[in-house]
Amino acid sequence: MKDFIKNQIQENQAVVKNLQAGIENIGDRRKELEEKMKEQREKNLQNLFSKVTEEFGVKPVQNYEGSYTFRHEDKPGSDLFTIYSREDWREEGYEKAMNFYTTTCDNDFEFRRLDALGKVARLVGMTSAKAMFDIINEGTGKMREEDRELRGEQIALAKAKDAAERAINDAQAKLIEMDLLANGVEFEEPVGLFVGNKLSVHDLVKVKITKKSASGKTCDVETVRELREFNPQTGRFKDETTTHTMNFDRIKTQDLIDTITFLRKKELADTAS
Repeated sequence: MKDFIKNQIQENQAVVKNLQAGIENIGDRRKELEEKMKEQREKNLQNLFSKVTEEFGVKPVQNYEGSYTFRHEDKPGSDLFTIYSREDWREEGYEKAMNFYTTTCDNDFEFRRLDALGKVARLVGMTSAKAMFDIINEGTGKMREEDRELRGEQIALAKAKDAAERAINDAQAKLIEMDLLANGVEFEEPVGLFVGNKLSVHDLVKVKITKKSASGKTCDVETVRELREFNPQTGRFKDETTTHTMNFDRIKTQDLIDTITFLRKKELADTAS
């Protein structure tokens, strides 16, 4: 039975590995698509506000889909304005906005900037939210559709991966339960075992289920601790260790299994590192 369960774990681990590779592959393809869409949107904005970009030496930069800042190429941090244009999924419509910094107009540059912002504001204001979205996203339709399809595939793979990982966890927990009911579970290094408010043990090296309730929901547990006694004459701990057995009753079985499974995984991870 244990060999069968172990084989199931290995098979599901291979499934998880393949699914993860597929998820990452789709992720790379979506990144490539997003970069292409980003370039196309910036190009469309460059054309839409060409007079402003040429006069002030700024170019549109996509912060994220729906947010585009017109930035000075030679003056980092000195942005001219930002356009927001995106689908409003809450109302199944579109939204637009314009953001810019304000300052005192006391030189030619600031007066020219204010005049340019007025022209931009008029253009943005007279263009509907949907039309603005369409202009910015012109030429990205097929890419957006492909991205939606890839996203659907990625979600499906992620769900399948989650199911395989749950199967692995369930199988590992089953093995832990079988060991607890047989000879117990041992740890190479002492650990702390804390289950609910009824079982609290430090320096644990072995734990075993001695009896399960009729329903299986609770169990009696035997724990073995390994301690080094303190020598008051030398002021140091003795090199020899002694074992102490403690028993606990009516411990929640699933909580115990989950905790032991976590400790076992942590021990394996620590060993691997």
